[in-house]
Amino acid sequence: MEPNQSLRDSLQHQLKIAPQLEEFVASTMVGPQEFKEADRRKASIFMALANKSFHTYRAIFILLQNGSLLEDAAVLVRVLYESTLNATFLLHSDERTIDDYADFFMFRNWRDHQLYKAVDPSADKRVRPEDLKAMEDQFDEVGGRSILRLSSSGNPVDH
Repeated sequence: MEPNQSLRDSLQHQLKIAPQLEEFVASTMVGPQEFKEADRRKASIFMALANKSFHTYRAIFILLQNGSLLEDAAVLVRVLYESTLNATFLLHSDERTIDDYADFFMFRNWRDHQLYKAVDPSADKRVRPEDLKAMEDQFDEVGGRSILRLSSSGNPVDH
């Protein structure tokens, strides 16, 4: 089947076929997925990003149906693109990169708290001591990885 190029830029046509596309995608994601044990974390992250992409797709569809929220839809198209790009990158990444991606929040929470504390020295008082300790411990656990090392300004350090 040859694609009909005249329909390529037709928003009305795209809105018309969007539910069919969504139904097709939903039908391909049914049932348990088989993954090798080593790929289980990668698959979980990929599926989480796919789920995020499906929700973003639905939001774009709703905004486009409204007709007056095109700029908002365009912003979400960028989010959808970035999510797809991340998923594709991670799908072809090694285990270390997958671990760094999955654990980055543990690094980021403590770093963000430290940046906030630089602006407001009383920031520690707003967080329970046990939560501060947990954030610091998690930071120490993952912060030693070379891919996650940042300078004090928050910029990546090349090793």
